[in-house]
Amino acid sequence: MKNVAFTGFFICFMCCSIKIRSQIVFNSAEDAVVFAKQNSRERIIEKEMVLANMKKTKINIQEYIPQLSVSLSESNSVSFNASDSRTKSLQFSLNQNVFNPARKMNYELANIQAVYAYKENLQSAKTFESEIINDYYNCLIASRQLLIKTELYEKTQDELKIMEARAFLGMLLQTDYLEFLTSALKIQNEMESARRSCKVQERILKLATGIEETTELKLADELNPEALQTELEPFTDKIWNIVKNSSIELQKEDVMISFSRKRQQVQDAWYLPVFTVKPSVSFSGEDYPLSNPRYSVQMSFSFQNIPFAPLSVSNNYTYTRKKLTGVSNSADSSFPSGTTYFTDQKISDLTLLQQQIKRQNYEKQLFSALYELLVTHDDYLRSIQILQRTLELQQERLEFSKLQTDQGMLKPIDYVEQLIELSNTKISLIRTTVAAVASERSISVMTGMSFKELINACR
Repeated sequence: MKNVAFTGFFICFMCCSIKIRSQIVFNSAEDAVVFAKQNSRERIIEKEMVLANMKKTKINIQEYIPQLSVSLSESNSVSFNASDSRTKSLQFSLNQNVFNPARKMNYELANIQAVYAYKENLQSAKTFESEIINDYYNCLIASRQLLIKTELYEKTQDELKIMEARAFLGMLLQTDYLEFLTSALKIQNEMESARRSCKVQERILKLATGIEETTELKLADELNPEALQTELEPFTDKIWNIVKNSSIELQKEDVMISFSRKRQQVQDAWYLPVFTVKPSVSFSGEDYPLSNPRYSVQMSFSFQNIPFAPLSVSNNYTYTRKKLTGVSNSADSSFPSGTTYFTDQKISDLTLLQQQIKRQNYEKQLFSALYELLVTHDDYLRSIQILQRTLELQQERLEFSKLQTDQGMLKPIDYVEQLIELSNTKISLIRTTVAAVASERSISVMTGMSFKELINACR
């Protein structure tokens, strides 16, 4: 008996568990964002790739450390008129780049670009979050619209039953009844359209967040338009300063302009060489272990930025048994190495000027986009206040209209039109509230701060 009871309890528990797991509830847009980020393998891999590239760039110090080379050679020759010859040699050499004017600049630029790639990934993640939030609110609007349309349909059906009874008793003109019936069918069609739209938006949200199609999704968010009361246009200057300081694109443009100037300075400093030292030691003999060590040091100076005639100078010193046994010097140059030096200089100057103009234009566009967002946000707040007051007045009027309709002083079709007007106002209020929340989100992405932090910073 106990086994049977336990089995029944286990089956009930499993059924309840399956039912619980088959439904997902989002209490806010942030819940949808967290769920989507956990299920988005693409976002996870992108972040890992950016971090890996940052690490790779940071440890890429190959030009700063000496490179060790090892070479081994064996030679056997047969001679008919003399004894056979056998030689073996082993050489170790180091190649160290001692001085390179562009080395530090290139390393710093690569690291800064990797850092900004990481910041861009973070900004891309915020954009991804905004897209999820937009999908969430679109789904929420569709579900609220369906509720409003369903409520309107139910009230219309109640009135339709009364109309049918009056028409049957001859207390209502046939034309009034047909007019009301036409409106009722139109309302039913709008309700079905709202239901289809709700299914589409729910499917889009499920796809964006990685939810299975068969899983039930519930949105328990309560929109609170009363919390949206702070107008932002008076704080335009403060918000603009925050946006300028947090804009990754502006920072990147400043860095690229700075490094373009440094690159010009390096190219103009033609008298600074690339200095390389290559010490080596070699052992030779007829058989192992090898002996007869021989040491050499090669120093190279390369002046590749000299206009028209780049120059390379090399000095080689050889030591045997701790004595200097050989010195060789060489120089190499070619003239003309190129005929576009002055044109290249002009192109470099124009490129720098183009970057500066691009930066200025982007700053203007960014300010224009920000100001438009702030003004639009404030317009939404004023629209919300007007719609709230309109909704209150329509509800009061509807109560009187209901009494007048019951007393026969107002046509039922006029009462239904007021119901339709009320439902449209409710939908407009929800859409405007969601649009205000979306504008807040866009402003948060631009400033890199949460909206509450931004409001506190402005105050």
